[in-house]
Amino acid sequence: MQHVAKLTMAAIAVCAASDLAHAQSLPLIDDFTTGPVLININGETQTHNVLKRTTQSGANILGGRRSVWVYLNLSGNTYLQNATFQIKPATATSPAAAIASEGFQTDIVPQLFYGIADGVGTQSLHADLTVYDRIRVTFAGISQGAQFVPEAWSGSNSTLWSCGLGQSLVGETVDVPLANGGINTGSGANFAAIDGLFFEWENYGVEGNDLAITRIEMEPAGTPPADFTCPPYQAAQRKG
Repeated sequence: MQHVAKLTMAAIAVCAASDLAHAQSLPLIDDFTTGPVLININGETQTHNVLKRTTQSGANILGGRRSVWVYLNLSGNTYLQNATFQIKPATATSPAAAIASEGFQTDIVPQLFYGIADGVGTQSLHADLTVYDRIRVTFAGISQGAQFVPEAWSGSNSTLWSCGLGQSLVGETVDVPLANGGINTGSGANFAAIDGLFFEWENYGVEGNDLAITRIEMEPAGTPPADFTCPPYQAAQRKG
């Protein structure tokens, strides 16, 4: 009986390890360990609209490739302040992160592309998202607030979401339910055949804004909810 008990406990341990491995194998979109990236915009020398682009390839990126675009329109930089977008590696006290920092009344728009989305990219993700019901984004903090806008693309058809996020001086998670999206182009994205994903954000604060994202991933139905869940697109409103 003791031998049988040991075998039973061993079987339970194997099953538990298998379940844990499955739980940890959710599709990771990005944890920002591939980098670094540094995009600086010098406001004092800005005389026109600015678009800076860069691409990274490596591990822990869905599809293995990330394109970064950062916009700063001249009209969105009233006092010609500086702005910075970075992807920084982990340290002993903080995880890797995508970080946007901007000066007073400065409105940069960072955009992250994976696969083929909105005409950007060359290699489709061929991703089936139907076994998941939400995108989860982990923020290290938001100093003023932001409008966070993900998009999913299948060919020329796309779905988008819009999340109004308030100030968060500590880390928080945000769920973006797939069912809460709205049609952006065509008939909307086919979640069984996603070519690309795209994420952008703009600030809410006139006094400058700092924001950091440490992780973007998919979660299945039944996962405990995040700190905040984005409402349906048609009714999206600022949080807080």
